[in-house]
Amino acid sequence: MVFLQRIPILLAILTTIGVGCSHAPPTAQPSPGSPFPFSLQGANGLVNLDFNSHPAVTVAYDLAEDEFCYLPVGDALLICAQEGSYLVFGPEDGIVVVKDNPVYQLHPVGNDPAAGEMMHQFGNLFVVAASVDRLPEAVSAYLDNPGYHRRQALALARKLLQDNGAAIGGSGRGGTFAITFRLSADARQMLVESLQSDDNSDGIYRIGNKLSERGDFPLNKRGSLAGGPSGS
Repeated sequence: MVFLQRIPILLAILTTIGVGCSHAPPTAQPSPGSPFPFSLQGANGLVNLDFNSHPAVTVAYDLAEDEFCYLPVGDALLICAQEGSYLVFGPEDGIVVVKDNPVYQLHPVGNDPAAGEMMHQFGNLFVVAASVDRLPEAVSAYLDNPGYHRRQALALARKLLQDNGAAIGGSGRGGTFAITFRLSADARQMLVESLQSDDNSDGIYRIGNKLSERGDFPLNKRGSLAGGPSGS
């Protein structure tokens, strides 16, 4: 019951990253004991989302129509859209992180726009959290079949291990928010093995358009990455 009473505040916070939301700050402010910061335990670690914190995000990126926020991680961008998310190292070089957001295609029966908006905001929230949780898997998968930005992916893997996760500032259409990610033991082992495999390789790696092998990376949806990373 308490959670239901807090839904208006929750939606006001979520609107800051929603598709088509206003650029004005939310009118409702979280009260003491509100459900944010919001923590979720995932397969690869602990994800904490804080919509009360508004860090500066210095990396510029133009969101496409169906994208609602982006998160700079190392020299890459984790971009969240209505249908899923992808980790981008440079133009036409990235990997799908969350392939499908099932909430995107669900709508309330009847004419209830407010209920539909609430569903999609919750869907957006869980796309963000799931994308951060899958970040170690995405980096490892990229290193298994690297493209032009292998060095950047290696640096990101090492950074995640060094920091035992990441402190990330996200940027949406209505403002910024903060995410803290802490790696699980299994995620740490995954990254260590990826780095060891790279160290044991013969130094020859494939570059070029390998994106079709990485889960149908949406080449037709790429925007401009201001100050994007250079190739390896």
